[in-house]
Amino acid sequence: MKQRVVKLFRRFAMVVYGLTLPLCLLVLFVGVAGDDAQGRHQLNWGMILGSVLAMAVLVWRLRLNRRALGGPGAIPTLRRLLLVFVPLGIVAVAGVLMAAIGLVWTALGIWMVVDPQNAQSLLYMPAGPLDVRISGVVLVFIGLVCVAIGAVLSLFFLRLFRRKTPEMTSPDNGADLEAGHD
Repeated sequence: MKQRVVKLFRRFAMVVYGLTLPLCLLVLFVGVAGDDAQGRHQLNWGMILGSVLAMAVLVWRLRLNRRALGGPGAIPTLRRLLLVFVPLGIVAVAGVLMAAIGLVWTALGIWMVVDPQNAQSLLYMPAGPLDVRISGVVLVFIGLVCVAIGAVLSLFFLRLFRRKTPEMTSPDNGADLEAGHD
């Protein structure tokens, strides 16, 4: 039982680390392309160094957890990182943001359905509680669609960390490995 909990925790940690890497890339971009208070281009060395160090620690922890779970310890090549991981990481960040916005819209829509009088007083809505409830139901639907789309966008990135089990052949299974070969 304890091994299953540890394995589940390691997988969860890998997901969190994998989703945090694109956020570190975003911080690195802001540090490189940011402006100062007067609107002039100014490199923010604190953000740049902090994001690079955070990415190094996250990659190191991903590698350790992957090896602990039985996956290969090899780090992907730089070309694979740039062509696969970075674009899918950016899409994953957009998916997480879209899912978060969808959750907020869903909660707002539920509030509008449950309490139409307060919703109408705080939000600019047409007169009548029926109109507010219909708007709330539509908002809940749109929010759930955004959550689903955001989850799908994030899943493409998470699939990169999936562990493939090696195909093992054993003489115990009764299959003759030399059969059919000349």
